Amino acid sequence: MSAAAQILQRMEQLGISKRERYKTLLGTGMTLTRIKAVAVAESARGNHLGASIIKRAKQVYDQCQYLTMYGAMPEARGLEAFYQR
Repeated sequence: MSAAAQILQRMEQLGISKRERYKTLLGTGMTLTRIKAVAVAESARGNHLGASIIKRAKQVYDQCQYLTMYGAMPEARGLEAFYQR
């Protein structure tokens, strides 16, 4: 379940009206960022380059006062070890 769906579900559980949930979701969406993908050449992997790229992107978003949501990749991609670090 996505983060947005979890938030909406929790708001509904708390008895917040559909209109207020909608307004909250729209307002929050204006300040959210998501790093969709980061690719590092196989020859450069293992040197923390991917983590550095993500860290720098987050610094830029933070300066713009955006909130960055963290997610996960499907296990089939073989990136579990990277994301666990």
